[in-house]
Amino acid sequence: QLQTYHWVSVGITICGLLCVGWAAVADSRDNTSAGNSVVSTITGISFVLVAQITAAFQYVLEEYMLQGMRLSAKKTIGMEGFWGMLYMIVMVTAMNYLPGPDHGREEYLP
Repeated sequence: QLQTYHWVSVGITICGLLCVGWAAVADSRDNTSAGNSVVSTITGISFVLVAQITAAFQYVLEEYMLQGMRLSAKKTIGMEGFWGMLYMIVMVTAMNYLPGPDHGREEYLP
């Protein structure tokens, strides 16, 4: 079972990222001459926020698997690598069929 301090650490990370994101959005409203729109700033901040939330949950889950489920470190890292590889295969294959600047595709695979 996840402890309270695990959830508190995830919450603190999210609050910190929201503060930084809000500062970036407020700065982009004041600095429109740089060519940055508010929408692109919010999109970038959203990507960073999702990445940080995912990483925070990954760390908590790793710790739970190592201590709570008593899995070996090798098995835990192996499962992490397997799922990461599977995710990347799906994403790169999908991006190979999306239109984009790389030979007419988002990610060109010859």
